[in-house]
Amino acid sequence: MQIKSTFLLKKLSSLLMFDGKKKLILKTVFKTLQNFQKNEVTLKNFCALTTIFHRIKPILETRKIRKGSKFYDVPYPIKKSRAVSLLLRWVTKAVRKQTTHLKFGLKNEIQDLIDNVGATIKEKKALHNKISANYMYSHYRWR
Repeated sequence: MQIKSTFLLKKLSSLLMFDGKKKLILKTVFKTLQNFQKNEVTLKNFCALTTIFHRIKPILETRKIRKGSKFYDVPYPIKKSRAVSLLLRWVTKAVRKQTTHLKFGLKNEIQDLIDNVGATIKEKKALHNKISANYMYSHYRWR
């Protein structure tokens, strides 16, 4: 299932929105992405942004399972809608951490995503490390 780029951008803009000013935030997000250029990567077609997001979205996450008197973090595959919502949550948190204006923060975060650095990549790596540390408990998924 390939998620459409317009849906992704609308979802991102609704997560970034403050005080219900949806038209203003949509305009800011679209202008920021249209004027974006980095190492000859142009995001005038938003499909490039979609491919960048699909490269970063998670496939697995951990859930707590009680077995006996202990709780184990068991890796589970997640739905694509949950993966997209996690990814967008990471991106919005990273954009809001930056003290600059929203359009500059979004531009910096997309540059970081292209270069494979930044807060969103750190979140993904932390989740991946948690999954790989608890991979031995994956047989508890089928109780």
